[in-house]
Amino acid sequence: MAVTVKRVVAPMPAIVVEILVKVGDSVEAGQQLMTLECMKVQSPLVSSSQGVVRAINARLGDFVDSGMALLELALDQVVVGER
Repeated sequence: MAVTVKRVVAPMPAIVVEILVKVGDSVEAGQQLMTLECMKVQSPLVSSSQGVVRAINARLGDFVDSGMALLELALDQVVVGER
């Protein structure tokens, strides 16, 4: 069975100030994954889908550009089938 992978991207240039998940964690839609900081304002990065964290492509303190893939989620087959 093929796994559908969803990339969670940075919505703006920012610094990663908190990572709340690790590879292998199951996450729910709406769950906070990271916190980004831009111009001294912290913004939560939340999952739009249910799935399992497959990769984390940023570390604490990293500067990330807008559109950079910060995490990859393997979507649950149930979620894929409901679309």
